[in-house]
Amino acid sequence: MLVIVWHLLSDEQSAFLDLGADHFARHINPDMKKRNHIRQIDALGYIVTLTAAA
Repeated sequence: MLVIVWHLLSDEQSAFLDLGADHFARHINPDMKKRNHIRQIDALGYIVTLTAAA
């Protein structure tokens, strides 16, 4: 964070843009996240079966 502050203060043309608290939550692809978790569990030697929550 110190490096970010230094860059913001040293360059008069730079401006801070707050992306918002929910920035990462808005950019999550649920299918890709599910696929990655399944792949990681498979790598540990487990068999994964998913069923939708009620």
